[in-house]
Amino acid sequence: MAQHATARSDAAHCIQQALTLHREGRLIEADALYGAALAADPQHFDALHLRGVLRHQQGHSAEALRLVAAALKAQPRSADVLSNYGVILDALKRHEEALENFDNTGRWRAEDAVAKQPIDATTTLTSGIVLHGPPDLRRFLAQQRPDQFPMTVTKRLMMYALNRELEYYDMPEVRQIVRASAASNYTFASIITGVVNSDAFRHQGPEPVPKGGKTPPTKVASTIQLPQEK
Repeated sequence: MAQHATARSDAAHCIQQALTLHREGRLIEADALYGAALAADPQHFDALHLRGVLRHQQGHSAEALRLVAAALKAQPRSADVLSNYGVILDALKRHEEALENFDNTGRWRAEDAVAKQPIDATTTLTSGIVLHGPPDLRRFLAQQRPDQFPMTVTKRLMMYALNRELEYYDMPEVRQIVRASAASNYTFASIITGVVNSDAFRHQGPEPVPKGGKTPPTKVASTIQLPQEK
């Protein structure tokens, strides 16, 4: 116990000196002291994190990721470490992992809870293009199909506004709304305005009642599904 306490004390002293040098831009000297701290205590949280930051600044992002990941394993809720981890992932063009490490509640995760494996969410399109998360997807859509996302949003909004699936005869108006919104850089407000001003929305009326007086069931949008009967 006494030996371990001494090692921790030595590591803390090295970290304090290294951090001063690090802030002054004396990276080589700071790196040597971070290394000394890790030699005294290989699991030292600050040494792992700060040396990882320094190695990234020196252009060694792969090694930096390993060090920062080790620090993150020790303190998975550290905001500073999470932020730096994301920066390094971005530098390595592994953008998707910066988001994939958050579960559906926004909680950080370093591995898949079921598979017990590190998170890896690289996406390959059918064309063979590899996308690394939302930033790559955003760039791809902006460069290749700038109207694709606005088209999808417009179709969904029209379905909601009309309370039914879209038919082939609705598509000319949908395309017109998208073309008109391009002048405003596809802002949400311009798409909403287009939907509200569309003939399909403004001139819709009740479905005719067939003979017998029974109203047919409404054909609702497929985004809403009722639970299956057991």
